[in-house]
Amino acid sequence: MTSVLERPLTGLGVAQKLFDFSQPEVRLRAFLLLLVAALLSPNIATPGDLPVLRLEQLLLAAFLPSLGLYLYRRRPERALHVVDLAFATLAAAVTLTLIAAPFVVDGVVHSVRDVFELARLAEYWLLFRLGLTILPDSRAWKSTAGVLLFGAVGLTIFSLLQYLRPGNFNDAITTLWATEHNLEGVIRRGRVIGTTGNANYYGIFSGFLAVFALSLVLFRERLGGWATWLAPLAASAAVLSLVMSQSRTATFAMLGAMFLGLMFVAWQRGRGPAYARAIGLFVAAAIVSVAFVEAVPPQFGSFHERFAPTALTEDSSVGIRVSKWRSVFAGFLESRPDFCAGETLETRPIVSGHEIAQHTGTSPAPPEARARDVQRKDDVIRLAAAVVDYFCANDQWPHDVPLEEALVPAHLDEMPVDPANGEPYLHYITGGGIVLGAELENPADPEGPVFTLGTIPNFVLNPSFQSGAGRPASWLTAGTGADEDAVARQTTDRLFGEQAADIDFPPGGALFQNIVYEFPAETPYTAGLWVRSPTGEDQEVQIYLTAQLTDGTVLDPVASTTITAPAEGSWIHGSVAFETPAEGRIHILRYLIRTDHDGEPASVQVDGATLTRGPFPVNFHRIQNVDPASLVAEDRPGFASSPLIGIGPRRAQQMGAVDNEYVLFLENFGILGTLAYAALWGAAMFTAWRAWRHGPSLAPILALSIMVFIVALAAFNITAGSFYHFQLMAVFWLLIGLLAAAGYRKAGERPPDA
Repeated sequence: MTSVLERPLTGLGVAQKLFDFSQPEVRLRAFLLLLVAALLSPNIATPGDLPVLRLEQLLLAAFLPSLGLYLYRRRPERALHVVDLAFATLAAAVTLTLIAAPFVVDGVVHSVRDVFELARLAEYWLLFRLGLTILPDSRAWKSTAGVLLFGAVGLTIFSLLQYLRPGNFNDAITTLWATEHNLEGVIRRGRVIGTTGNANYYGIFSGFLAVFALSLVLFRERLGGWATWLAPLAASAAVLSLVMSQSRTATFAMLGAMFLGLMFVAWQRGRGPAYARAIGLFVAAAIVSVAFVEAVPPQFGSFHERFAPTALTEDSSVGIRVSKWRSVFAGFLESRPDFCAGETLETRPIVSGHEIAQHTGTSPAPPEARARDVQRKDDVIRLAAAVVDYFCANDQWPHDVPLEEALVPAHLDEMPVDPANGEPYLHYITGGGIVLGAELENPADPEGPVFTLGTIPNFVLNPSFQSGAGRPASWLTAGTGADEDAVARQTTDRLFGEQAADIDFPPGGALFQNIVYEFPAETPYTAGLWVRSPTGEDQEVQIYLTAQLTDGTVLDPVASTTITAPAEGSWIHGSVAFETPAEGRIHILRYLIRTDHDGEPASVQVDGATLTRGPFPVNFHRIQNVDPASLVAEDRPGFASSPLIGIGPRRAQQMGAVDNEYVLFLENFGILGTLAYAALWGAAMFTAWRAWRHGPSLAPILALSIMVFIVALAAFNITAGSFYHFQLMAVFWLLIGLLAAAGYRKAGERPPDA
């Protein structure tokens, strides 16, 4: 009988060669096609808000009838594996959340995109199941190894072109694999993305390919013929790709996992493997790769500066990520303040460091103006007490009724008005808090320029610059690229507390802070700052606000204002109000104190920085500064709303990336879903362990690589994620299926194939 490979290529013959899954070689061919497609496929855009498609998904759909028919006809192949049970458990947890969360959590609704959460699980499971049907003989292992090794070399050649940028390569070719945001990282920062579309994901995937190739070297595995030299070449190429990705997350995760893997091999195999050869190859490849990116091309900056230890503590992206993680748990095990316990707003305790100076250094207003200011303060205190009384009586702030209607006559005999012009006092009231204020006439009063009382917090951390060891904590300095950064010091020449900030700005220099919060749309905010010139000359600085939206768009600026500190050295206040956009949610706001890029250098002292909700600035002495990451956004649910089952993916809401897969699963699918997610990774690790112990041929080498990769992903997922990246998971679950097939070889557990 002739084999499928020997039959004439008629229409029926072609169909049999591709879809007759009763033949082991056809299943292997399908497996390898999917593996190659996963390595190479770009994301294919789809209409509207539908998820993107990939070539391996289309191939999987084409092979699905054949796979289903094969499993239906062969009862032994339908035996449940531990990975099957893990997938079923996670699918059950996700289904529970998708169905129940809209009924138990306000603000969560069912979405047509919910089905794609389950479709993703089904795709991963089917890829695993296809891998499980492969007969794990030497041909299967060598073919799989060849695809991975050639993939490592080919992807590195492709990423080298991205790095060196001949002609308009990135604009014409790389753009097929990259979103605009990630393409900007390639063009402006020299980071390569291969075919994964993201530098971090490409880094971790290159690390896996490097580990697999190095494992072949470690165990002296020879694939024969042309493949003899392929493993060392692939290992060197994959290391170069990892370095060119410039991903700290992937690099440190892989280095740690590789060290643990080496210790594991030493424990399991003793002196047999070629440790010196594998380690030497890796070290040599790393040295050459780092030397290459240090020297070529130089305009991207040095590699060692990006990976220096100080970058981990001073890079603003680290602080942003930590704030995002904390924001997910905002409100959990916390209760709102009790405003009805007898404490008045004007005597509420504030964060230490807001002690006020006697005056701003400006000439005071006439006595009659100061007397009117005293009355204004008394009026605001009475008004605030009435609003708190309303809250205690109604368990909500009077945000949906006119203020006078809410307070008079139940809580006030009449509404107080400004003694100079008879106008109502400033007020801003939401469902989450209040701020009431009066504009003062006395410029020497540091409780101005608007005396305020309220519950709305200040989003700026260390706003009076009290914390720090010589330089203000929570604040970072920046320059204009090649120029020097601004220099910030703490000084005792202050307006509030014991210290202020003394800053020397080069042109374009800045002192800044990233404020991480899911800002509601179409909402007013105001930034304020006290500034003083210590030089005897007028000094100009700006409050300059930029924002990043959840889709990656940067608004530059959101708002800005220039403050001129007078030569005589008095403290003056500047502020700028803005409204968040209606389309596109801000999730990172950068508060900069800076000079104009084309302006003059400046030396100033600053104090009392604020960013508060509302259309007018606040009295710094009375405001509480709160890390916004600890606040629950009024217009969206969070983990605290449903910790057990989560609140679902909320595809209809604009949300910023969490950059931590464990936190993401906790928020989306709760404790139950996260436990099921962890169990799935545990099942994959068990499968690889079993193949390491009992698999034939190259199975232990692939199993070792997968175990190292799982450990690396466990660390990588802390600051990124992998489960939602289909390319990584397509390769991963195909290989887990193959390892599961190899594990069945123990004691003849694998049913004989036809």
